[in-house]
Amino acid sequence: MILHVVGLPHTSTTKDFCWCAYTEKVRKFCNMMMSLGTYDINLYGVGPNEANVSVYYNLPVGRVEGMPNFCSNDPAFSNFNNAAIKALRPVIRRNDLLLIIGGLAQKPIADAFPNNKCIEFGIGYEGVFAPYRVFESVAWQHTIYGWQQGANGADGRINDVVIPNYFEVDDFPVCLSTEDYFVYLGRLIDRKGVRIACDTCREAGVTLKLAGAGDTSLITYGEYVGSVDTVQRGELLSHAKAILVPTQYVEPFGGVAVEAMLCGTPVIASAWGAFTETVKPYESGVLCRTPEDYLNGIRLAPMFNRSNVAEYARGRYGTDIVKYEYDAYLRWVDQQY
Repeated sequence: MILHVVGLPHTSTTKDFCWCAYTEKVRKFCNMMMSLGTYDINLYGVGPNEANVSVYYNLPVGRVEGMPNFCSNDPAFSNFNNAAIKALRPVIRRNDLLLIIGGLAQKPIADAFPNNKCIEFGIGYEGVFAPYRVFESVAWQHTIYGWQQGANGADGRINDVVIPNYFEVDDFPVCLSTEDYFVYLGRLIDRKGVRIACDTCREAGVTLKLAGAGDTSLITYGEYVGSVDTVQRGELLSHAKAILVPTQYVEPFGGVAVEAMLCGTPVIASAWGAFTETVKPYESGVLCRTPEDYLNGIRLAPMFNRSNVAEYARGRYGTDIVKYEYDAYLRWVDQQY
């Protein structure tokens, strides 16, 4: 089966862009599906590429700096889409599958090839349009259904599936002993719960380390260690007593919670969104609503069996596991008329 996978205009498919969850999904998706030995993958992107693919098309548009607006008339996406269409035309065949990761921002690519089934293969965003859709969580699937159709009028769609995000487990070393700190790792924006993490650790009198890009003025307690690469990320997570992920919005997936669990580190997270699917209460973490809940999570953190936490996450979210879910879905899509 031939898959045509389209990347993004502002990143390259290398670990240098591990801060972009969708770029990482593209890179890891190609690696895990190629490992099955039954797919040929053509990847379309900009700049260097580290994904394992059959053919890589380095589109002649240059990678844009900064985050573009995720809409098709943004110059970055417009130029990228046009270049991708031009590269696709000579090589895409009628039965090939077209996979995109940018939602409505990449709809012109799907429109250019109406005879090819288009799949949005990692939906954690709201601009959804494709006939075939892979959501990262049931929570986000239902959020999008309610938003697009209205809560009372929302129906399910047989073409859609939920497949969780996936991780290369070797990037996350298991550590059964810890250092004396808790960690917050994510964007420094208020809705990610930075202040909650700071307030909780201050109240509990524990050490907090924070990493990520954004508004550092939101950090009112703890040590800011800056942005981290893949290796630093694994080290920071694996030695923490627990990670705080107090996201206030409905989290489509919240990959850092799973990354922590892959290291054996328990999760103290908000009690809604994808965390209700990824975190096993009192087995791999604690789900919280109130300040008292978060403080309770701090108290419970040393009691978790870190080996069991890691075993759970590795048996559910590793690429060697999730690739079979994608394989089953792609084969089903391929058989539809």
